[in-house]
This record gives sequence, C-alpha cells and structure tokens, in this order.
Amino acid sequence: MPEPILNDISHRRFNPLRGSWILVSPHRNKRPWQGQQEAATGTTLPPHDPSCYLCPGNKRAAGDVNPHYKTTFVFVNDYSAVKEEQAEFNPPDQDGKIIPIIDTWTNLYSAHISPSSPLAKTASATTLTPSSHDANSTRPQAQYRYMQIFENKGAAMGCSNPHPHGQIWTTTSLPEEPALELEQFQRYHREQGGCHMLEDYAKLESEVQERVVAENEAFIAVCPWWATWPFEVLIIARQHKRALTDFSPAEQRQMAEILSDVTRRYDNLFETQFPYSMGLHQAPLQGSKYEIECSHFHIHFYPPLLRSATVRKFLVGYEMMAEPQRDITPEQAAERLRRCGGPLYRENVDQGS
Repeated sequence: MPEPILNDISHRRFNPLRGSWILVSPHRNKRPWQGQQEAATGTTLPPHDPSCYLCPGNKRAAGDVNPHYKTTFVFVNDYSAVKEEQAEFNPPDQDGKIIPIIDTWTNLYSAHISPSSPLAKTASATTLTPSSHDANSTRPQAQYRYMQIFENKGAAMGCSNPHPHGQIWTTTSLPEEPALELEQFQRYHREQGGCHMLEDYAKLESEVQERVVAENEAFIAVCPWWATWPFEVLIIARQHKRALTDFSPAEQRQMAEILSDVTRRYDNLFETQFPYSMGLHQAPLQGSKYEIECSHFHIHFYPPLLRSATVRKFLVGYEMMAEPQRDITPEQAAERLRRCGGPLYRENVDQGS
C-alpha cells in the first residue's frame, strides 16, 4: 500500500510492461496554470450531419458514397497512413510493407491469424455480411505479424472527424510498443515459474483496490501504478487470455460493459466529451508458440486532460529528453474516476431541461 507521503513528494515508479521508469511529482499539481487551454468540447453530436463524410448516405472525402448503414460500417481508409499497393522501395534491413485494414475486431483478427499459430485452433474466420463492409475492402495478400486495433477520440488527440470511428493497422513487423511488452511478458514468465505478469497484476490490484476504477467477473480496469497520462486506464483480462479469439460470448459482453463503464466515467469527470487514444494489445498474428503463450490481452486508454475540460497534459521538455513525468498520482486519479459512476452526465442535463 503506498504511503500517504507519496501524494506530496516526487518519486519514481517502475513500468514492468516496458521495463522503464516514470517520475511522479504530485506537488506540482498545486502550481497555478497560465498555459494553453483547449476549447471545451460540445456535449452532443447530431444524429446525422450532412457535412460529415462518415455519416450514412454521405459522400466521403475521396468521392465514394457511404451506404445507408444502421450497424457498424467498415471500409478501407480513404487516406491511409500506409498502403498495400505502392511503388517498390527496399532500403537495407527494411521490413515489408504495412497496410491499414479496417474491419470488425474479432472477425478480422481471426481471419488473419497464421495457420501455424497456436491460436488458429480456437480462431474461426468468419465472413461479414455484405451490408456491414465496403465492397472494395480487400483480403490480405500476405501473412502479417501484428494487428493494432485503436481509436482516437477528440480534436485534442488529433482526431480529424468527430464521427465515432476506429482503425485497424496490420503490419508485417512487430511494432515497438507491443514488442517491448511481449519481451517483458516472456521475461516474467521465465523468471516467475511460468506465471503471467498481467494475470498476477490483476489479482494484486483486485486485492488492494487503491487503483481500481471498475471491474466485473472477467475484467478489471485500473489506473496502473506506472501510468504516464493523468487519467490513464488499463483494462486487463483477469484470466490468462492471449487474444480476442480466447473470449466466450459472455466474456465479450463483459468487455463491452467495462469499456462502456470507463468511457462514461471519463465523460462524467469533467462533464465533456473526454478525448483519448484507446488501443488493444494482444498476441501477434504470427509468432512462436512461446510468444503466443506469453501474450496477455489488455486495453490501454491514454487521455490527455489534466485539470479540467480545457487544461491538458503535454509530454515536453524533461519528458522528451529524460523520462515521462506525471503530476497527480494514479491512486488520486482512480479515486476521482470511481466517484464518476452512474448515468452519463448528459442524460441528467437532458432530463432537467
């Protein structure tokens, strides 16, 4: 249990997921703020915006017209950061091409798992209905190493369109962040007699309760001991689950419940459309049996807001040149988020108007 003095003195905390450190300086939260302030985000979005290139029936920026969809609509990004087809360029020691593939989470992950992966036994590649995806979406042309599923919400996180949407990028290489985590998972598994780091960590957080934000039978959401962002949240599968394909229908529902719970608490905290970057980390699509076995499914939420809906955290100066630093402690952040449960604040506003 952290001593109360840690709420008022600078100290360092170790991040076992990355094998790195973070400086915690809670006393700095008392300093006056005269720096940049973000514009407060509007509380509601219209059901349909004629100028939005993601709304049903509207023309997208590249000219294609969206169908009049009523469920999740999947399409290849009109302005992908990476391409599947492009001019050949092979610099020395360069890994292969990277493509963005946007599709529903579990189905697409299953469809791309390597036949040689231990996960192939539990994965069932399914076909989306014609109405659920763009007819121009293409199947992968090669076996890919990793799939990163993520969502950016809000202008403060660089989101170019307010319409809720996520992205999936699939690559032939293992990106740096999941590679660092996988290295630490394997090291922990070797050094701790076959135990899994996040399974043990979920048990610890469930026992002490100091950093727990929300929990159910299958998942626990915490402000981790090593969090960098002010109200950073880590959602962990309580049992050892390697990837989306390991979850039962009941566990998938509980995943949806805790995602909804966390994002509702975010919005209630400062009574605003809370910005964040959210991403899933799970087993590689292709990897050794040991890599797959040591992987543990979890979800990161990285939100930038610090003191209010208009004051955000910046990773600059010392954080760029030395190591990450945070002001409020994760324990303080978790306590504030715990108090933000219940109905979404906008529902109360609507009922009162």
